[in-house]
Amino acid sequence: MNTRTERTLFDLGLFLIRLVLAAVFIFHGGQKLFGLFEGHGLQATTKFMESLNIPVPMVSAVVVGIVEFFGGIALALGLLTRLFAFMIAIDMTVAILKVHHVAFGLPAGMEFTLMLGVTALGLALIGPGRASLDHAIFRKRAVAAA
Repeated sequence: MNTRTERTLFDLGLFLIRLVLAAVFIFHGGQKLFGLFEGHGLQATTKFMESLNIPVPMVSAVVVGIVEFFGGIALALGLLTRLFAFMIAIDMTVAILKVHHVAFGLPAGMEFTLMLGVTALGLALIGPGRASLDHAIFRKRAVAAA
């Protein structure tokens, strides 16, 4: 394979990873914030956070919902990808420590949360690829500054 084909496949891979990760977080953030997709909404999310002894449960519920829902939209678009991917990785770290910490296996579901968090961290480190708004916006700025 030539370098151009490899780069195109790399960018396509990052795009697909971003889209799937985005779908998961739009789904879960929508459940938490708005009660979408058979979710329970912000009040239930706040009560759940309270049951986990998370500080300022209402604010925490709103922040997590925003990071997941709007961060998911940003990932899909490839907009501020590194920032939102990093925030999602932190979100998943807290989820592992507070909710899914029991062990690998089905009631706890830690492996799913771990996979989401590590995938988000990978995107934060690698970036969104060329098929993104980040590339379109920030590449132009870098070229203009040179």
